[in-house]
Amino acid sequence: MISGGYYQFHQNSYSGNGCTDNSNAKCSGSLNVFPILLAYKLNKSFDVYGGAEGSFVTAGYSNGYLYTNDETITIGGRYHF
Repeated sequence: MISGGYYQFHQNSYSGNGCTDNSNAKCSGSLNVFPILLAYKLNKSFDVYGGAEGSFVTAGYSNGYLYTNDETITIGGRYHF
């Protein structure tokens, strides 16, 4: 099985000047996330999976962030009894 997606959370500018940079948390900006999941059933009792996710923030949404990009990877197995 393969599954993926794209999510975007957008924030409008709540500052009186309509700013679009990261000078203030009230400025417009967005959070973007790209996940993917791979899963494979080896037999009736055991399956393996792996996933990755990347995300980045822009403009006002990134106000106060030390890093604006993030990547996460996970792998594992599951035994059913």
